[in-house]
Amino acid sequence: MLRILPGEKIPANMFETLDGHDWPGAEFTAPRFRLLVVYRGVQCSYCRKQLIELNAKMPALAERNVSVIAVSADSKARAQQAVDEWRLDRLRLGFNLSIEAARRMGLYISAASREAEMPYFSEPGLFLIAPDQTLFASWISSYPFARPHLDEIVEGIDFILENKRPPRGNN
Repeated sequence: MLRILPGEKIPANMFETLDGHDWPGAEFTAPRFRLLVVYRGVQCSYCRKQLIELNAKMPALAERNVSVIAVSADSKARAQQAVDEWRLDRLRLGFNLSIEAARRMGLYISAASREAEMPYFSEPGLFLIAPDQTLFASWISSYPFARPHLDEIVEGIDFILENKRPPRGNN
């Protein structure tokens, strides 16, 4: 199966959320964008740092009418562990991202190399999703480090909105 390109619909019901919904569900809409942040799992110190920073950026994203959710292949218990241990009081989390959905989004898949990891999980990625549930932009990595700076993502959203920029990378 090929990955989706900017301008194409994202898969429906890719995972569940800790607040009891399927994502993206029909009831979940955003006036501008949705930011989907895929992290490796609760075992990842780089993910911890990124999600704590993202949690702090939630007011800036809310000012731009951007809804945000983070997800991994972790179980519900492991996702709740991340919320509790990392003190993610503003950030919505999902769990059980399937390997098939991760591949469809173009993410790299890794097998566990230590006991603390899920048997298979996706490497990190950020996805900016338009209100019509199409992919607008993505940032994907095959390793836990070298992720985009969240300030640049926020600034990029401002640029896209102010200049009415279209999705790129779809040819």
